[in-house]
Amino acid sequence: MAVFQNVKQIHLTSSEMEVLESMFSQHERVVIKDEFLGGFGGVHVLWIRPIATNGAELPVVAKLGSIEIIKKEWDAFQQFVAKKVPNIARLYGELALSKNGEYAGICYPMAGDGRFYAESLASFAAHAPTRIVTYVLQNHLFASMEAMWQDNSLYPEAPVAASFDPILPANILVEATPKESTTPLAVSPQSLQQQQHYRGVDIRLTGFIVEEIDVYKNELTLNVPQGNDRLPKSFRIRVTAVSDPTPFTTGNPLPFPISGIIQDTRETYLQQWVTRLFTDINAAATPIKLPDLEPLPNPLAQLNNLLTQTRDVYIGPIHGDLNLQNILVEYDEQSQHIFLIDFAAAREDIVLHDLWRLETGIWLYLVPPLLQQAGLTLTEIPALNQAVHTAVSTANQPTFNPALEKAFYILTTVRRQANQYFVQKNKWSEYYNGLIPYLLGALKFKNLDHVPTAPLPKQIAFITAASLLQITQERPKIMFAPPTTDAAPTSIPQTAVSQPGYAAQTTAAAPTGTTLTADPQTLHPLLVEHFTLADMEEMCFKLNIEPEDIPGKGRSAKAREFIMHLKRHGRLEELPPLMQAMRPRVNWQ
Repeated sequence: MAVFQNVKQIHLTSSEMEVLESMFSQHERVVIKDEFLGGFGGVHVLWIRPIATNGAELPVVAKLGSIEIIKKEWDAFQQFVAKKVPNIARLYGELALSKNGEYAGICYPMAGDGRFYAESLASFAAHAPTRIVTYVLQNHLFASMEAMWQDNSLYPEAPVAASFDPILPANILVEATPKESTTPLAVSPQSLQQQQHYRGVDIRLTGFIVEEIDVYKNELTLNVPQGNDRLPKSFRIRVTAVSDPTPFTTGNPLPFPISGIIQDTRETYLQQWVTRLFTDINAAATPIKLPDLEPLPNPLAQLNNLLTQTRDVYIGPIHGDLNLQNILVEYDEQSQHIFLIDFAAAREDIVLHDLWRLETGIWLYLVPPLLQQAGLTLTEIPALNQAVHTAVSTANQPTFNPALEKAFYILTTVRRQANQYFVQKNKWSEYYNGLIPYLLGALKFKNLDHVPTAPLPKQIAFITAASLLQITQERPKIMFAPPTTDAAPTSIPQTAVSQPGYAAQTTAAAPTGTTLTADPQTLHPLLVEHFTLADMEEMCFKLNIEPEDIPGKGRSAKAREFIMHLKRHGRLEELPPLMQAMRPRVNWQ
């Protein structure tokens, strides 16, 4: 039996020690050098150096947890990751079990030979020079992950709501009651489309699938039945105060109806968090006025619209939880190595999820200490967002506070990588419309309430979400092509455009002779042919129209209703130049 040296006296249970003994049964000595993640979510992640009778072996990372958690990660790795990113993602050996079979462990081999120091990317990025951090991202992490991310395919008009559910609070929180009220609202998967849900309403749940069971908290998580869609449907319901969870089985339908009272909705839950983060604020207001900041659009008010829209997306295998803690860096003075851990969430999904998760971590863990150390306030966050957007979307030179230089360059590095997986290159609304839910989802992270920089991470997440929403809603001044009978010029003239509060920038005027007629019969087929539903929603934002004011589910129906809405309000002439501005290469004649 191996002799264990627990250098830092990390607390491990007898079951966890049994797993380690099984894992390293053929070794003479095992040195537990450090811990990457201490008991978060019931999991230990340890840095270990095993030593055999013939000498030391390469260090490994051992992950210990319940059999359900570890087996899920093992299976996900084999299905979605194995042999795709061999340079930075490997598993060593087989599953190791405790004697009672309730706990398990897996090993990730590291690249170094013992002289390297290992730490998370969050820790490494805090002290390493900016040029080294961006180099590690571009030449190690992204270069290796591209083998996985590029194995994708286009999914037109994809329903995306379920894809974001894991990072957001449940749709509704229900407290189970022993007796049913006389007139409960009947809630089933079939009724969801026709219902609005409010706090304090008595409901009766039927037809849902049991997704999770927490026997210690007496809680259930329910969801809608799944079909064969590439992106699943989802409406998550958290049920608390369940008197007896034993009749329920994960993956099976509810054996009988559950009566209860709605305690919270996703919107009211997030509003409560925003109210706690900022004093004297109306979290439901649109726009929202935050302390010392100009009014910003309220991302909570737009969250449901962002989730219920359909989008053209690239679907492929992803890590699924590419946060800064799951990216480990081994380094010395001359070189660095990257490798990944925690593949429990590996799956086929929207490829951009990994980049959204990575950028969210930068805002939560890298930006707050930079802000704090420089004695800066939250007023810098909208300016930093605008600077990063300017850098990746234009040729203009952005301005930003020098104290935030590291964050600026790391964020631009991530976004330029993300642009490779846009369905329409340089269409930044595609990226921001996914990043906003991630930032809002961070409001539910309880661990952020206990970090040294609290409450900055959650405050920054919300302000960043609002700033990005403002960027997507900025309405450019549309340049109308002058009527002429002359032939179109051989080059497109450059026209300076300026707006109040914005620096002048250069845009291309529409080529002479290609002006569209503001006629419904002319515009409708062109709108259907050249623009997706997501494009039409972007048009709504640019024209200051609420997308929910435009009915219609299919592209043709939505285009027809959009055109008629503009015509009813005397604004149809604004559509042709907007179409030309968004599709400058189309020959509109």
